[in-house]
Amino acid sequence: MSALAKTLSGFAFQIFLFLSLVMPSGHIGSINVKLISFIVVLALILLSNVNVSLNYLVAVLCAFIASIIWLAMGINNLGSVAMPVAQLRAIDITILIPMFTYIVLKNEILAPKNIYSIIIYAVTFIGATKLLLLLYAATMHIDFIGLTQSIGRYFDTQIMTMPIGGFLYRFEMPSDLAGPIAIYSLLLGKSFGLDRTFGKRSAHILIMVIIFTAFTSYSRYIWADLVAAIIIATPYSRIARQYLLAFGLFAGLIIALDHAWIQAFISRFSSSATVISDNIRLKELPILLKQFETSPIIGHGLGFHAPHFIRDQHDKFSYELQWVALLMQIGVVGVAGIMALLTLVARPFLFLPLNKMNVTLLIMFTLWIVSGFFNPYLTSSAAGAIFSFFVAAGYSLRHKHSNSPNVRLRNAL
Repeated sequence: MSALAKTLSGFAFQIFLFLSLVMPSGHIGSINVKLISFIVVLALILLSNVNVSLNYLVAVLCAFIASIIWLAMGINNLGSVAMPVAQLRAIDITILIPMFTYIVLKNEILAPKNIYSIIIYAVTFIGATKLLLLLYAATMHIDFIGLTQSIGRYFDTQIMTMPIGGFLYRFEMPSDLAGPIAIYSLLLGKSFGLDRTFGKRSAHILIMVIIFTAFTSYSRYIWADLVAAIIIATPYSRIARQYLLAFGLFAGLIIALDHAWIQAFISRFSSSATVISDNIRLKELPILLKQFETSPIIGHGLGFHAPHFIRDQHDKFSYELQWVALLMQIGVVGVAGIMALLTLVARPFLFLPLNKMNVTLLIMFTLWIVSGFFNPYLTSSAAGAIFSFFVAAGYSLRHKHSNSPNVRLRNAL
């Protein structure tokens, strides 16, 4: 049963990762598909008789006790249960997914490249879906914003949509967050063991789809992060250099031929809407800090929000300045605990001998963490899947380092 359970748990975990990235919420109608798939993964992992260290279990137990304490504080301070529970659920799934990733890797249920591949498949699937939706709305003369609102209702969530120009619209899907990670993995495919999974021709197609889905994502930070990923890969990837050259030639051609396209491109990153968005962040910073200062050590509890400044009626604790919002909720003690968890994930990038992989991975990890100063992206099942990428990359680095000839010789001596 154990061997079969391992095979099934690996398959189920990959499905769960895929769903975490492609579904705009956990629901299809009244059914919580993500929750069901998570329970299946948990049950199969428990049946697989996996080995988990005592220190690992103690750390998980401490995190669980701390989250319950902050949950109780949030319920007490708000006088309601809904928002604290919603925030707890978002934080817990963000921690549990990379934790499960480490377990399935350590017990050889999956290989790191399985994690990388699922992320790439999810991002390109959503990119292709976006393109089809845009083309369908344009050819059928359907209001695209109305179309996305209908899709959002089907998944019991809201999909933020805004026009770019022509038939193009900005609209956010969870896998957009993983676009920079996916393109970075493809550009350095050989280093990640993906060169046999994705040939050069298919890699080019996937990269173009990822660039498209990043351009049509709602957040400018995702696009900036994707450009940074290409630049980071440039010294080590001929494909990255080709794309930078192609982008330069394309931009020059647009400038020479079509003024309208220039305006559409500029409006994607600089317009009255983006100015308003930036000003909102400047406005919310002092408000959140003022709330933090009233309880700086342990915060006000999960789900806590400034009652006179709410950015999202669905998740009132959600703010663009997510790190500041978390500081307000769980204080210095809680953020220090989060930093300790992040250090565990980043440890291979920080302390192993320097090479192109751990240096570039550290930069990508830092860019991902910094996104919490611009958008509330760091706590969700999609965020957990992205953290899983870094867990898998770190596991791979440690494994390669421990199996290197010099390390084996030193251990033998």
